[in-house]
Amino acid sequence: DVTLRVLGSITAVGSIQNRAQVGGSQPDTDTSNNNAFNSVNGITPTPTATPTRTPRPTLTTTPTPSGLAKTLFWNGPTGIKAVRLSDNYTWNFAAPNTCALGVAVDPSLARLYWTQCDGTIHRANLDGTGATTLLQNQKRPTSIAVDSVGGKIYWRTSGDPSNNPDPPRIYRADLNGGTVELLLSTQSPNSELALDTVSQQLFWRDGWNILRAEL
Repeated sequence: DVTLRVLGSITAVGSIQNRAQVGGSQPDTDTSNNNAFNSVNGITPTPTATPTRTPRPTLTTTPTPSGLAKTLFWNGPTGIKAVRLSDNYTWNFAAPNTCALGVAVDPSLARLYWTQCDGTIHRANLDGTGATTLLQNQKRPTSIAVDSVGGKIYWRTSGDPSNNPDPPRIYRADLNGGTVELLLSTQSPNSELALDTVSQQLFWRDGWNILRAEL
């Protein structure tokens, strides 16, 4: 008896030939079984499709609403100043203004808002054109903030020390000065005021405390 062990690839296709012979003086009475052929067919592998990679989302950037928004505005002893951040070029704000106390920029509409010591609140385009007076007879308005999405301006007053009780207050109005609302009174005539339009909150300083409220 002859035992054969064959190792091969699963993809092999062909035949195995088995030759059996006798040796010495042993007679071979049956020569018909000296050759044997076994067909071997390999297993055809099943192709696997290449997985498709899901593309990553593309980040969409939002351009600056206005080139003029890259300008810093502030109130100085001689009026409102501006500086272009790209080259530090400085100039006087073109719109007429006197004793400005607070300024706020609305970059989405390219406008500047400011308060003055004469009790008025004003607005103009960032290039100084289109200046207009929004409100008058405010009792020493100081800081101002703009919520362009909500369509409101917010400002503080320091009150009138000669007319007690007349505490400092925080007001708001529409962007054109309409619908004036008294929001709250404060203990101290501090001028700090800030808006978080994402979380819809108003922040201000009162003495040594920093407070907040929902818009």
